[in-house]
Amino acid sequence: DLGNIVADENGVSTTSFKDLYTTLKAGAPNSIAGRSVVIRATADDFETEDDDGNAGPIIAYGSIVRK
Repeated sequence: DLGNIVADENGVSTTSFKDLYTTLKAGAPNSIAGRSVVIRATADDFETEDDDGNAGPIIAYGSIVRK
């Protein structure tokens, strides 16, 4: 889980973050290369124990790939 992002009234978001625990290096135990990104309709409440943190339906998804 990489946290919440915020979009404007048009659904546009420009987000960047720094994470000290993940890498794009293939084969590394903490690599996120080849994994998925899921964007949900609302923020994770960080209280609900379900996978989605009560964040609502999926509105977008994709794969993390290295070029």
